[in-house]
Amino acid sequence: VPDDMPTCSSWIHTNVHAFLVGYASDRVAVVDLESCRRVGELVFEEKEGNWSQASRQVNTLASHFTNDIAFAGHEDGVIRLYDLNDGRCHRELRGHTDAVTSLALDPSGLYLTSGSHDATVRTWDLRTFQPLQELPAHSRKYDEGTNCVTIHPTFPYMFSGGSDGLIKLFVDQDM
Repeated sequence: VPDDMPTCSSWIHTNVHAFLVGYASDRVAVVDLESCRRVGELVFEEKEGNWSQASRQVNTLASHFTNDIAFAGHEDGVIRLYDLNDGRCHRELRGHTDAVTSLALDPSGLYLTSGSHDATVRTWDLRTFQPLQELPAHSRKYDEGTNCVTIHPTFPYMFSGGSDGLIKLFVDQDM
């Protein structure tokens, strides 16, 4: 789509020669680092519903550290898991009630944390693909909630930032 606007990007941790680019449509492109040309695409095949492409805009991307998996957070509140080998969406994580704005993988690669404009932060177990925790992290302001999440690479800290102007620190007591 020539007029499709890029909205986010992420390195592919298992392939140092490529990166991902998400677009205002539901497209995710695999781009070669050296030539900056698109060499692949992650395909989402709609199974049900009648969503517009705008409602599936890709807002955030992440890739697994050791497995050929990419995660895309969409405007429709769904996180889609793509196999980087075949480019297809193999699973959807549903639970957010508004746009997914940010994704972060914990250092073990077993848990994915997501932020959303529903003002929550959720942690997902990637072994079962089930939510482990939902934190009411921020107050909504101007139809936005949680804008970003990040996980510290060595300490049990997770930060989130929200449209309420706050940055919050969460500590995992089990680590």
